[in-house]
Amino acid sequence: MATKHDGNQLLKWTAWSINALWLSALLLTTGPAFARTDLTAAAANTTDRAKDGIDDISIQRELNVFKKVAILLVDALASAQKLHRNATVVDASFDGSPPSPVFRVKSFSGAWVWEDVIDASSGKPVGAAIPTAVKDLDERDRRILASLTFVKQDVLDAVRVAERNITGKAISAGLVEEKSKLNFIVVVVSGNDLKQVFLEPPVRRPSKR
Repeated sequence: MATKHDGNQLLKWTAWSINALWLSALLLTTGPAFARTDLTAAAANTTDRAKDGIDDISIQRELNVFKKVAILLVDALASAQKLHRNATVVDASFDGSPPSPVFRVKSFSGAWVWEDVIDASSGKPVGAAIPTAVKDLDERDRRILASLTFVKQDVLDAVRVAERNITGKAISAGLVEEKSKLNFIVVVVSGNDLKQVFLEPPVRRPSKR
């Protein structure tokens, strides 16, 4: 395991390899994705998912599709972020299911979380966004969203830092609360390896009066 700083000292990050079944837990988990606690918790559901037909072959097929798409995750995030005024991306994942691969992106804007589908070939939105009122989220999710106002970076920054330091293509990204602190979590496909990256953003300092 290695802990490093990127060149601009923007984010502290830690990365290590993860296996494909853990990735499936990340990609296929249901509910607000930014509520994930960590991959260990997600992996606890992997056995049940494997019984439902999710196996190494399916996961490898998903990765093969991902490696061929024209649009990067960072491009999909930028596209989705422009669809809603003052929006901040909070979660994104790749879906290689037919007929066409897409990125599923959730953005936080005011009192709403918007879920958009971005075509992985054209970078254009597919269909209408699905809104969820922040007030309808559970307490943990609302707390995580509120924490965003106290940090300098966002998920888009985290993806760029992770890809630059891991040398690969991000396949998913989101928010996680670790020891009462907000962290970004990014999964990067690097060659035949998968790496999970946690990034701790700097907290905004109160302005001097």
